[in-house]
Amino acid sequence: MTTDNLFGLKVKREGNACRHCGYPVAVISAPTSEHCADLKCCACGAVWGALNERTASFIRSVANKFGAPTSPIILRRTAA
Repeated sequence: MTTDNLFGLKVKREGNACRHCGYPVAVISAPTSEHCADLKCCACGAVWGALNERTASFIRSVANKFGAPTSPIILRRTAA
């Protein structure tokens, strides 16, 4: 699975929703900056933020092993 195959997968950020419309789900889309991919609100299209390579790599490895998820992926922040 390449980065392009990440595009279209849906994610939820734990405890966060779109600050523009309040919708809790975003879609992984083509990047507008140096990041691996952008996260855009499924409802209004607002950019939530970016997906870093570490997270994208993890999602790719899980999808390669188990197939693409059918429900949104829950993104959680971890302590550094």
